[in-house]
Order: sequence, then C-alpha cells, then structure tokens
Amino acid sequence: MKVWKTVASDRNWAVQISQELNLPQAVAEILGGLGFPDLDAVRRFLDPRLSDLTDPFLIPGMDSAVQRIWQAIDHGETIAVYGDYDVDGITSTGLLTKVLESLGAARVIPCLPSRLKEGYGLSPAALTRCMQATNPQLLLTVDCGTNAVEAAQLAARSGLDVIVTDHHEVSGDLPSVLAIVNPKLGAPESLKLLAGVGVVFKLCHALVKDAKRRARSEVNHIDLRKYLDWVAVGTVADIVPLRKENRILVRHGLARLNQSESPGWKALIDVAGLRQAVTTRDIAFCLGRG
Repeated sequence: MKVWKTVASDRNWAVQISQELNLPQAVAEILGGLGFPDLDAVRRFLDPRLSDLTDPFLIPGMDSAVQRIWQAIDHGETIAVYGDYDVDGITSTGLLTKVLESLGAARVIPCLPSRLKEGYGLSPAALTRCMQATNPQLLLTVDCGTNAVEAAQLAARSGLDVIVTDHHEVSGDLPSVLAIVNPKLGAPESLKLLAGVGVVFKLCHALVKDAKRRARSEVNHIDLRKYLDWVAVGTVADIVPLRKENRILVRHGLARLNQSESPGWKALIDVAGLRQAVTTRDIAFCLGRG
C-alpha cells in the first residue's frame, strides 16, 4: 500500500493560496509546503513564463564563446558540433546545428560518437574521426567536454579551436580550450540544474542577444521559441529536476512539441504509439527510451 505524505505547511498560508488562486485546498496545502515566499511566486510556478529566463551571459565563458562563433560565421568557417549519443546529446547537437545554420553559418556538421567503439563524450578517437570527416576550423561540444583534457590537447596540436558547452561536474583539471560554457563553473543556482540542451539553448539565446545589440540583420527572422521542443525532449530525457529554468523551458517546449508539424517528431510520436498530447511521462518512458 502506498501512503502519500506531503510537506507540512502553514494552514493559514494554504487557505490564502486556495482562496486567492481558486485552487482546491489539497493542492494549496502542497504548494504551501514548497517554500514560496508570496503569491506571485506561486503564480510563476503554476504558469512558468519565458520572460523569467535569466540572462544567458551569467554563465561563465559565454561571452568568449559568442564572439568566436560569430567570427566563424562571418568568415565562412566549417563548424563541427560534437555531441553525445544519449537523448540530451542528440537534441543538443540538432538544436545547435539548426540555429547556427539559421544564423548564416556556411557549413555546420554534426558529429556523434559511436557508443560501442568510442564510448562516452569527447574521446581522442572520436575527435580524430570527426576532424578527418569534417576538417573544421571550430569545434563546439554539446553535453560533453568539461573533462576532456586529452582530447583538448589533441585539438590544440591540430590547430583546432574548441568551445565546450556542457552541464556535467568537473572531475579534475579543466581542458585548455577557448571557452568552457558550463553553469557548474559559477552560474546562479537556477542555471546549474540545466541539462546539456538547456545550456545550448542559453548559448543560442546569447548569440541572438549579442547580434541584436550590434544590430546584425541575421537575427531579424529568428524566433528561438520554435526550437523549444528540442529543449523539452532533451531536458526530460536527461532526468534533471524540472524546477527553476528547466520548468519554464519544458512547459513551453511541450506546448511547441504538441503543435509541431515536424515530420521527424510526428514519426517518432507515431512509432511510440502515442495518440494524445505528449506529456513529460511520455518523453521519459516512450520518446526518450533507447
């Protein structure tokens, strides 16, 4: 037998939530135990808003990464986007590839490691294969690279510029690269919960924000909201807490996914046998399995 236990909350506070927000008392008592300081915070929790997303430049390394990426776009350089083989890594790779192409990058090539032959993350073997196949001037890692010291040394010897975007913890010395964009290295607590695809979305936001600040025409047609379906799928599948910015991104990403006309998403949803609106449970146990 299962017994539901909720965090204790102040009775008067729960009654106020129930009355002011027209919620059932049981729901109000649960919300009352979550530590919200006021009714506005409860409203924001119940209705997450994209306007509450924080400045992407609060993540360490972001400014250096943005400037180098725009340099690559302006000079028509070949950019390799290197991800991981899990859902977070694949959605991160797809998202960044699509956005860079939309921003005018001449040649963007996605690279993923072989799970059985090359293992997790940015290994020297996988990097060598990627360089041979793409001959890039700039390599962007997504959902990996924070601890890839040996691979970074190989890239340096080859004259390849590397920018790491990642969300994993540091386990030793940091690799010597142009920039490491990882919230774990000093961003606000709300950003440290991001999955790899969330970090990539913040990078895309930073690219657009920087371009608007400098009146670059490439971003006049860009609407990053249309890419939030990628963010929702990668975030939920990576089993990160759906709090703070993750909650905002997934809330709006799910809406986008359920309205999407993408043949890819439609095919994946059909193969998964989903016949109703996709939920976080569907992503975690159906779309994200494999």
